[in-house]
Amino acid sequence: MFNKRRVPRDGQILVSPALRGSNVTAALKQRRASMSVGKVPDLDVDYVCGTGCAAVVLSEATVIAGPGKPSLKAKLTALKGYSRPAVLMMNTPMVAGQYMAFQTWVLTAFRLPVLPVTTADEAAQYLQELARQTVKPVELQRPPTENMDTVTLRMVQGLPGVGEKKARALLKRFTTLQSIAAASEDALAVVLNQASATKVYRHFRTDFGHD
Repeated sequence: MFNKRRVPRDGQILVSPALRGSNVTAALKQRRASMSVGKVPDLDVDYVCGTGCAAVVLSEATVIAGPGKPSLKAKLTALKGYSRPAVLMMNTPMVAGQYMAFQTWVLTAFRLPVLPVTTADEAAQYLQELARQTVKPVELQRPPTENMDTVTLRMVQGLPGVGEKKARALLKRFTTLQSIAAASEDALAVVLNQASATKVYRHFRTDFGHD
């Protein structure tokens, strides 16, 4: 995966040919970001921001369509091969009904951190920051594992009937979101009240938490 053609110059962002006309790429141009668009035709992710640093952007249309496309799964699988991966997912009123379940699917199926963005410019700003941090890695203060723990806690808090206290209790007992998703209703009820346990159990079986 890490051949020389896929490592941009310091501060530069490699852009997949498929994203040439995207809103995020347009926002990067508005920000006068240093980019190389389409120069790596077989780029397996959306953006590469430095050695080992890559991102996939999930648009509103992708979230609404759901996780079934093999091309999306292939892209997220490829992203796992980078040492500093990021999934930028649009979180707008248009996808309010699908966002949480899609976010859960990305974390449980691929163990990738999901960062919500509300506009193409916000996504572009984050990509620029990733590129800048690749040039000046001393400014990175949190290791990826800590970031993943923070994301996991926030996602568990977002489950129906679960707040911060219950989220911490669930993670203390089950350790991971995958284990929570696979738990029986009775096992969940050991930590939660019965009503909340039922809501969490059904959440993972009526949305796309499981394929």
